[in-house]
Amino acid sequence: MTNVEIFLDYQDKWSEAFCNEDFVKYEKSAQEGLYWRNENFTKSDWEELIAQSHGRAKYEYTKMMNEKFPNNKN
Repeated sequence: MTNVEIFLDYQDKWSEAFCNEDFVKYEKSAQEGLYWRNENFTKSDWEELIAQSHGRAKYEYTKMMNEKFPNNKN
């Protein structure tokens, strides 16, 4: 599994909580997913995640990637 697939798997487990009303059980998955993304994602991982995203998520992921990997063209 790629880093992006692992993160999306964490995200899927977390979103299932809202369907099953089992939020407390999956809250840990959300935190683990965010930790995984923040610690392990390279720029190419961010680009892959952005390519798979739509709408507001795409905007937010692009903003986060640009903060982590600033484009210094001085």
